[in-house]
Amino acid sequence: MGSNDSELIVDLFLWLKEYKDGTIKRITGFKVVPPGLDPETNVLSKDIVIIPESDVSARIYRPNFVPNDQKLPLAASPRAPSSYSIYKDSWASLQWVASHKEEEDGNNETWIKNYVDLDQVYLVGDSTGANIAHHLALRIKDSDLKVVDKWWLYVCPFDKGYDDPLINPFVDGSPDLAGLACHRILVIVAEKDIFKDMGRFYYDKLVKSEWKGKSEIMETEGEGHVFYIFNPEFDKAKSLFKRLAAFLNQGK
Repeated sequence: MGSNDSELIVDLFLWLKEYKDGTIKRITGFKVVPPGLDPETNVLSKDIVIIPESDVSARIYRPNFVPNDQKLPLAASPRAPSSYSIYKDSWASLQWVASHKEEEDGNNETWIKNYVDLDQVYLVGDSTGANIAHHLALRIKDSDLKVVDKWWLYVCPFDKGYDDPLINPFVDGSPDLAGLACHRILVIVAEKDIFKDMGRFYYDKLVKSEWKGKSEIMETEGEGHVFYIFNPEFDKAKSLFKRLAAFLNQGK
């Protein structure tokens, strides 16, 4: 590698760095623990394969004890994307979940069939995952299911950049917000997050649109991007989790 090849050309704070030779170094990562019972939360998890042909997989969770007469709401949370395929894979995963409502032999994930109330499905995402959740909600409306520029170059490397409707839902050619299939939306932002203004802008657009649902917004003072991931035991993180739980527990 030549001396100029190691030149740093992009530095995305805590997340990644790109060098002139094309090398991308991820700065922040998370340890993937094996599935099973978490003794602290009493939550069970397991890994499943949704689409074997393309290795689309998921980790699913449920409480260790669920009363026989109780069904749980489903929260679908896409992970941070690395290419356009994440939209397609997320949509395929949502279709797979919805297919369990039909009595078909191929749809036999017992945790979904036995424990999930498929009339209560929530789309959840933090950071770029929220963008995916938005587009899934728009796509559901048209289906038969019943149920900052540099940064975005690494999320979705399209030639349109920030002007692509997948990235910016308010550019010309974007679907109308009135087409959102959900009935309620909670937007969560943090005071020191570089994307805070975008989150508030999205909320304001929802309020002014012809979408008939109910929108809420929560802002955490003094914190930055996805702060709750780095310290989930922090009081402000716990307050965020409680607000999210209250939103989910409102029901349909």
